[in-house]
Amino acid sequence: MEMEHGIKKQGLTKNFKCLECEKEYVKSRDLQEHTIAEHTDITFRCEFCNQEFKRRSTLERHINKRHYQLTFKYDERLKEGKSLLKHINAENLPMDVLQEEDLKAVMLYMEYRDKMKNIY
Repeated sequence: MEMEHGIKKQGLTKNFKCLECEKEYVKSRDLQEHTIAEHTDITFRCEFCNQEFKRRSTLERHINKRHYQLTFKYDERLKEGKSLLKHINAENLPMDVLQEEDLKAVMLYMEYRDKMKNIY
C-alpha cells in the first residue's frame, strides 16, 4: 500500500524522516533518538558506573538491569528533593534552613531537573 506522506509498513505510517540519512520512523521520539545517536557526539553517562551510551533508551535499560537497588533509592531521594524544593519555594524560605541531608536531596533533584531540560 503506497502512502502520500510516508511509508506504510505493518499497518504503521512512517512520517518522520531523518534529514541526514533518510531513515524513517513512526514516532518523532524515535527519530530524535536516532539523530542524537547516529549524527552527533552526544553520549549518555550512567551516574552509577560512568559507562557511556549513544542512546538514552539504552542507558535507561542498563540502569534498570544493573543498578535497580540504587535507582530505587535514587528515585526516592529525587521525590524527596522535589517535595522539599516545592515547600521552600511556596514558603519563600532560604535554602540554609535545610539540614545537610535534605539540602543534598534538593540539590540532587535540581541537578536532575536541569539535565532533563538540556536533553529535551
